[in-house]
Amino acid sequence: KIDSKKIIHPGDKLVLFSGKAAKSGRSSSRGKKVIYVVKKGDSLSEIAYNLGVKVSDIRAWNGKRSNLIHPGERLVVYTQEPRTKNYTVKSGDTIWSIASREGADVRTILSQNSISDPKKIKPGDKIIITTNN
Repeated sequence: KIDSKKIIHPGDKLVLFSGKAAKSGRSSSRGKKVIYVVKKGDSLSEIAYNLGVKVSDIRAWNGKRSNLIHPGERLVVYTQEPRTKNYTVKSGDTIWSIASREGADVRTILSQNSISDPKKIKPGDKIIITTNN
């Protein structure tokens, strides 16, 4: 809150809130609007991870200043349609490095490609990668 007697100086950081859910990072026009109802034991980071979005985006879309949520609370979330691509494993690649670089989940890559031992991928292997980016 800005006191009416205080002056805003160059370099000061301001947080602005509109009456509507603000857009941040991901455009709502590209994503599907979902209303998520918070359940007992949920955390904002868990919800964000499960829906493939950032905690900061959920906070912005809902005008929240903190990560505090309550059971029964309704959160607006804009999810992205999953994107799938074919990837050819290169020398030096690991499932973890591929997942990190592509913004994918290691467990999803393993299950989608029926990989039981992630250490056995080799250059030239073709895998499917699904992301929410």
